[in-house]
Amino acid sequence: DLPAIGAVLEGDNIFQAALPTNGILVIGSEGRGISLATESRLTHRVKIPRSPSGRAESLNAAVAAGICAAVLRNRP
Repeated sequence: DLPAIGAVLEGDNIFQAALPTNGILVIGSEGRGISLATESRLTHRVKIPRSPSGRAESLNAAVAAGICAAVLRNRP
């Protein structure tokens, strides 16, 4: 089985988390997040931390997916 990496509010900082080199990325809807059934199958839970100013409340799903994919693709 492939690892399943999901973006959730209570996840580990994606920039610091120990993550696999392959897997699938799961992004939920902007209003509801990942369903409980899907979240229960995640092997890794990550979040994109807020900026130090903390002014942004959220990212839309497409932007979050792009950031997560770029971070995962460019890991050393």
